[in-house]
Amino acid sequence: MIFEVCLCLVLLAGASVNGAKLPNRKINKSSEVWRQMTVFVENSEVLSIAGYGTTLHCDYSISTGEDLPVSVTWFRGYGHRDSTQVFSCNSFQKSINTCLNQQIHDPQFGARMWLGSGTPSLVIAPVGSYDNDNFWCQISLEGEEFAENGEIGIDEKSVVMRVRYGHGETPRLLVVSVSDENVVTSVGDTVTLSCNCSLAFCDWSTYWYKGPVNLTKNEYEMVYEKVSYQGSGGPGAGYREQAMNRWIGRATLDGFSLTISNIEKNDAGRYWCNGEAMSVSTTAADAKSVVLEVNPFTCSGKTDGLYKDPDDCSSYYQCYGGKTYHQACAAGTVFNSDPAAIFVCDVPENVAPPCGTNVN
Repeated sequence: MIFEVCLCLVLLAGASVNGAKLPNRKINKSSEVWRQMTVFVENSEVLSIAGYGTTLHCDYSISTGEDLPVSVTWFRGYGHRDSTQVFSCNSFQKSINTCLNQQIHDPQFGARMWLGSGTPSLVIAPVGSYDNDNFWCQISLEGEEFAENGEIGIDEKSVVMRVRYGHGETPRLLVVSVSDENVVTSVGDTVTLSCNCSLAFCDWSTYWYKGPVNLTKNEYEMVYEKVSYQGSGGPGAGYREQAMNRWIGRATLDGFSLTISNIEKNDAGRYWCNGEAMSVSTTAADAKSVVLEVNPFTCSGKTDGLYKDPDDCSSYYQCYGGKTYHQACAAGTVFNSDPAAIFVCDVPENVAPPCGTNVN
């Protein structure tokens, strides 16, 4: 019987009652946006041979582990804000391994482009000599799920395809990286979103922006820009640098990293660190995103253990070693803050109001 109870605890909550078991990864979840999309690419640069086929590998995960319908869209070109849609697939689910609708948007690819078997990876066959470019794999939630999660429910990563024996073959000329894909902060705090750039042309322009907030990927809020202009001293001879919009007076740049002070609740969302050298090549651009969660809860000064989320009955906080972990209950269950409760997350009938219906 003891074994069965312990097993149920793990299945329902993913953590023991005393908080001794830590999650494998953080789940950032708030009452506004909580199903976080994360996109992965196997290689950021793929060498192909003209006349043969190649695959640009891409995959994704949803923080809650749900297999929800997503839109798979591939773009081509310089920077994901300025790229052109080449392929789209609607209502893709891993368990179904197919699309409801798919379409090639660039006629030069004709019938040369499709998704790999059961994955959002893009197959191009045969590769053309002019296919050298930066390709962007974008995955986004659909319908109400996307509307609820906005910019958190969409992510993308880029893959540079170099075509041997092709036209204008160039390697990736800069790579942007972030040290943390998720940062948790509180209202009024100061936070730094760390970013770095490697390879050549990192002395060109740096942009930070927030979004996107729709499936057309065209709407972003500019946060900060450091735009390089070329003078007699070459690239990076001078810069135009400024915080923008509602971040004026709150945002500063140190290298590629962005610091935001006096955090506001509506600062929560997905921020992009973007490096560009537009006059060089389409492969001289890259961007990576950081999800910022703004929540008044903090584990600072609290003992290790589990704490209710004041904004969401179906989640809770786990404090361990002064660090904050935001956990989601299984579907249909809510957090039970009763110290005598058997389960961390339980059915509403066993939980007191306002999260449950048990009035005894």
